[in-house]
Amino acid sequence: MSPEELNGSEDTDTKRVPIIDAFLNASDPAAVIAEVDAVTIEDPDLLMEVVMAAPQYFNVLFTVLRRVVENFEMLPANLTTGALTAVGEDLDLRELGMALTSTFKLLNKIHQEDPGFIIRMLEKPINDLLDNVDAGELKELVDGWADDPGAFMTMLNDALWKNPAKLVSIFAAVPGIVNALIAFISELLRPMLDVAPELLAEIILQIVAGVRGKDLGQITNRLDEVDMPVIVPRVPKEVVIAGNIPTVKVLAQGTVEDVRRAVADLCEGMRDIPTFLCMPGCEVPTEATLENLRAMIDESQKYAKKQG
Repeated sequence: MSPEELNGSEDTDTKRVPIIDAFLNASDPAAVIAEVDAVTIEDPDLLMEVVMAAPQYFNVLFTVLRRVVENFEMLPANLTTGALTAVGEDLDLRELGMALTSTFKLLNKIHQEDPGFIIRMLEKPINDLLDNVDAGELKELVDGWADDPGAFMTMLNDALWKNPAKLVSIFAAVPGIVNALIAFISELLRPMLDVAPELLAEIILQIVAGVRGKDLGQITNRLDEVDMPVIVPRVPKEVVIAGNIPTVKVLAQGTVEDVRRAVADLCEGMRDIPTFLCMPGCEVPTEATLENLRAMIDESQKYAKKQG
């Protein structure tokens, strides 16, 4: 395939089409990609034409996808699930993953030179997207998944743990995501200061009523079981380390001997950390007995005196 064939005619409206159509219609897409790479590297103008043409193809793809999904709604459930299962089996998202990685790399490079670029680039697409998404349908979907998350989360967990290094990188991104979420919520709530108090109270009550406190509590319980001697070497030495006696399994459900053993083991593991403070990993449950609390305090004081 020659550059002329990829480049198409001189007409502006058709010039952009062949280079992408050549890939879409190819029996061997990999071969076309290699040729396109070679041509576009040699011809930056052609590369820009390909980039500028991309929105046209995405727009057509989105329109086709919408119409197909809308027509699917009229079919029996067994047909739609069968078809979507086949789509899921045949869909190859490896290229999408690599494309996203390249996109992240490019955006990071641009952001270093122009921090406001991403906001300017996404402003119109985000507004268009939000204007045309039915929030009610989205809420119904999320609520439905929240009622039965087991199978999906098991599948996602199995996929993530196939590559622990990537999982660690994902968790490393959590602080940035949380900070961005906090900033987003702060901006989102700012206009609410002008909302009528009754309406604001209703909004808050609906949010609180919809949050699963039990699941959140279970996550907290898992966090207070973190093995502190393992993670402390990564913490700056001037930071006070407090915790991490398990509040449920030990303080609420354990015996006095369990409490003393947990405190002794933790204090021994943290003996070289001068800023360590032995205490419960979270708030003390009401089920915890006074005997267990006294044992925790007594054992920690005993170890402190032993260390001098």
